[in-house]
Amino acid sequence: MDRDRARDRYNLLNKYTMRAKRTYVPYTFGSTNEVEHVGSEMLGEHSVSIPCTSESDTTILCTNSFDNNVPCSNNIHFPENYHISENCNQTIGKNRLGDLCQWSLKHNITHTAINDLLNILRNNAIPHQLPSDARALLGTVRKIEGIKVVPPGKYYHFGIEDCLRVLVKSVSSLDEYVLKNDSIELNINIDGLPISKSSSSQVYPILCSISGTSIVEMIGIYYGVQKPQDPNLFLETFISEVTTIINNGFYTNGKLYSINIKAFICDAPAKAFIKCIKNHTGYSSCTKCLIEGEYVDNRVCFTECNNLILRNDSQFRLKTDEDHHNGTSVLENIPKLDMICSFPLDYMHLVCLGVMKKLLYLWCCGKPCTKISFQHISSVSSTLIQLSCNIPVEFNRKPRSLSDLKRWKATEFRQFLFYTGPVVLKNNINKARYKHFLALHVSLTILSHIRYNSLVDYASALLKYFVDVFRTLYGPENVTHNVHNLLHLTQDVRDHGPVDTFSAFPFENFLQSILKSLRKADRPLQQIVKRHLEKRKRMTDCVAQTLYPIFKDEHEYTKINHSFPFTKHYKSVVFKNYTLCTVEPNNCCCLKSGDIVLIRDIILHDDRYYIVCRLLTVLGDLYESPCKSSELGIVLIHETESELKLFDINTVEYKCVKLNLSDKSAVFPLLHSL
Repeated sequence: MDRDRARDRYNLLNKYTMRAKRTYVPYTFGSTNEVEHVGSEMLGEHSVSIPCTSESDTTILCTNSFDNNVPCSNNIHFPENYHISENCNQTIGKNRLGDLCQWSLKHNITHTAINDLLNILRNNAIPHQLPSDARALLGTVRKIEGIKVVPPGKYYHFGIEDCLRVLVKSVSSLDEYVLKNDSIELNINIDGLPISKSSSSQVYPILCSISGTSIVEMIGIYYGVQKPQDPNLFLETFISEVTTIINNGFYTNGKLYSINIKAFICDAPAKAFIKCIKNHTGYSSCTKCLIEGEYVDNRVCFTECNNLILRNDSQFRLKTDEDHHNGTSVLENIPKLDMICSFPLDYMHLVCLGVMKKLLYLWCCGKPCTKISFQHISSVSSTLIQLSCNIPVEFNRKPRSLSDLKRWKATEFRQFLFYTGPVVLKNNINKARYKHFLALHVSLTILSHIRYNSLVDYASALLKYFVDVFRTLYGPENVTHNVHNLLHLTQDVRDHGPVDTFSAFPFENFLQSILKSLRKADRPLQQIVKRHLEKRKRMTDCVAQTLYPIFKDEHEYTKINHSFPFTKHYKSVVFKNYTLCTVEPNNCCCLKSGDIVLIRDIILHDDRYYIVCRLLTVLGDLYESPCKSSELGIVLIHETESELKLFDINTVEYKCVKLNLSDKSAVFPLLHSL
């Protein structure tokens, strides 16, 4: 009877210790005291005494149910008054469940898959600590209330104040940002997104971000088989709330902050929709000037470059240009909103998916007068493929052949414009077109970083030259809305900063996450709302600021032999905006001295970090017109087996993109690392 009682108690002990996720290993002790000491360490706060009758009976039972070879003793006895703490049920805790929630949300795991995982864990590991359903784990809202009808669909409003609270928690640098300013400026994005290839179903989310950051939140979302019939009804709830919060301010972190809308970042159709103006195919469709288009070859074109009369806020509200307006927009009710300056041109749609895409189509698929030969197209494509191994980790996509041009994304057109284009087009298009393309490349490079602020006027002159010559090289019928609006891009940079600070790239990335949240065809609006609310519930109270640089991949040996003293080797170092490694294509950088180097090793010595590098020999400029490429940090280099040199990690100025050619390489500054 005593032995049965001892076994029952031991089984109960195993049950609780498994919940605590502890693994016992077989071990033979030399004395009873050692058993009691180690047992107490294993069980923590649970007061269990385990007396042993002899040294042969001191084998501890392993709680790993899959190991049947572990010996156990039948002679272990428990006192009648032993006690197991009730707190054992809390050993997993909310933090463990929170980790599981974060994992499922990060990787967009379906509820069905989560349920299967929970069942496996409950049946094999910790049955009483896990919920039985994904909705309980994620805190899914059972019923979505507040959906209102906006013909011909429905609309749900999350709220601007809730968005701001989430953004405050999400943006790691926000505390510093807020402390230095008494106001928070918002960028708003509105765009249509088809959610099905087999129907016309679409959503129109209203997104926002704090100016200067890339974290995006959703204010509201419309779903229907068509876009909203009345833009004012669609924006009504948003306008009402944003007007209130601008007038009254937003309270956070113990302080009241003023809220302003800095910019509405939209493509041309969405901008025309919410402003109630003519679409981009209209004669008076330019949102920046009073130019009137002309009909050429079945399209409206804007061939005039000089003496343009600019629009202003008061003229817009008075509707002095009646042909420009389709009605009155409720956006005019937002306090302090300039109906012209607050609607900048988004270079993702204007340049990347607009002008750059148009140029490539003219060269590859245009009329004989604009199309380049098949041999040159093949040469460009093969070079692009060869350069794919030279593209650093910061780029989401590698260069593809021009045969896949119809499938290129905005990031690929951007990559071609800033980096690969000047290399692959040289000697593959005639000099006039190459010089013309370089005018676009140089001007957008200048407008992409605050480092080149002193050259903004020069970029403006280059863009005017580009638009003017575009008519000569490609015909007036191709000077469409996007090409014309290049004339106004520099003014938006003066008002809002470099083009990446008011581009739609962060918002487009968020739109893709909306698509991934759809699991089935039934009730898509409710699905999107529930998935988004699940993610909001798991936002941490604050995001700790990361201290850079971070040294990673410590290793013991290196293939590079050098005589520099060291205590540790590393394979990579992570800065705030880029990563440097000891292997290509992520090992090229420019130092503060202006030297371009290839990193061969990253070492630690005397609590200081160093890079072991080879200096690269600068041969000259990649191009000399419209300006010397070296003025933008773009040079041709020659790699030689030069002597290894040691530099402090703090001497790194920015990362470079090194594109290898036959006997030399072209080096470009990685723009977002400047």
